[in-house]
Amino acid sequence: MARKGTLPRIFARLSSHQTPSTAIIVHSVASIVISISLGLIYGYAGAYGLIGTILTLGLLILYVASCVSAFVFYFRERRQDFRVFTHVIVPVIPVIILFFVFYSQVYPVPPYPFNLAVPVLLVWIVLGIVYLLYLNRTNPTGLQRSKEVFYQDPEPEPENLRDALEPNA
Repeated sequence: MARKGTLPRIFARLSSHQTPSTAIIVHSVASIVISISLGLIYGYAGAYGLIGTILTLGLLILYVASCVSAFVFYFRERRQDFRVFTHVIVPVIPVIILFFVFYSQVYPVPPYPFNLAVPVLLVWIVLGIVYLLYLNRTNPTGLQRSKEVFYQDPEPEPENLRDALEPNA
């Protein structure tokens, strides 16, 4: 994201091993501070459970978004390849299942501090949307460049299932 201009340039700095060392250090320090702070406030079991619940709910939302994005991508960008079974019916099945998994995580309302997971996740999502709107106003070209990450596929898309399964075909 930093190389495309949507995060500060310092996060784009790579080490001699070609890893984003500054980003890794910042992420590690933030994770340690958050984990220790929550451990001191809620105890180790409460902190572990709260962090795990937040991550689980976030991943469930991410999985649902990826299922929905298959439909949106093929409907918008590759209409000629769009298939109702593949891009609507198949993704709807995990969305329904994940809805029940998500629902069981939030209802009945879990005990304190686990009940803080949904508000924390909502705040995080709102912060992400606010940052996206900020970037859209201040750096729209950076957002446009960030799409290039996903469009630069080094391998051509296989034409059929046999080509996809046989790498030397």
